[in-house]
Amino acid sequence: MVRVVSGLRERKKRDTSERIAAVAAELFAERGFEAVAVVDVARVADVSEQTVYNHFPTKEDLVFDRSAEIEDALAVAVAGRPAGVSPADAAGDVARGLIDRSAAIPLDRSRGGMPRLSSASPTLGRAGLERTRRQADRVADVLAGQGETPAEAQIVGWAVVGVLQLLIEELGAAQQAGEDPGLTASRMHDLLDRRLERLRRL
Repeated sequence: MVRVVSGLRERKKRDTSERIAAVAAELFAERGFEAVAVVDVARVADVSEQTVYNHFPTKEDLVFDRSAEIEDALAVAVAGRPAGVSPADAAGDVARGLIDRSAAIPLDRSRGGMPRLSSASPTLGRAGLERTRRQADRVADVLAGQGETPAEAQIVGWAVVGVLQLLIEELGAAQQAGEDPGLTASRMHDLLDRRLERLRRL
């Protein structure tokens, strides 16, 4: 019984979080990130302002709501890569998933998404780099745990996550320019393949 109640509570929490993030994306798409206050998001989502902060500690977290998910995916991919597979190639699978998810979003809806908002807002650009640092440190920790020296692990962690950060910036620029999502995806996959090939030769 306790487990059922706990499961329902977690599902309700997740549903509330997703609803708040969806409302925020719509408002950011309509008005821009800087013009929307957390209280606006709370009002439209029909929750208290404190509830928003309970789920998203900062306004920027409303945009980077999948940052922790990406960080976890990178860590799992690098930690579980088969013998002979480089960290860059393992992380490349995460990047390909991000490209494909972005391609599935119609251009008119991309205005409220993380890549496009980040490319248009200096505040979000800085916040994105902070999250990139966390992701790079997480990958470096995984590599250090597999026997790499701390210095080498840090270099590889930044190189791997840097490729992903560049892709996000380029996705945002393409969306802002109004490029067809399918064309963007094809171009980003090609860029990713070339960059991974270059990393293999480092």
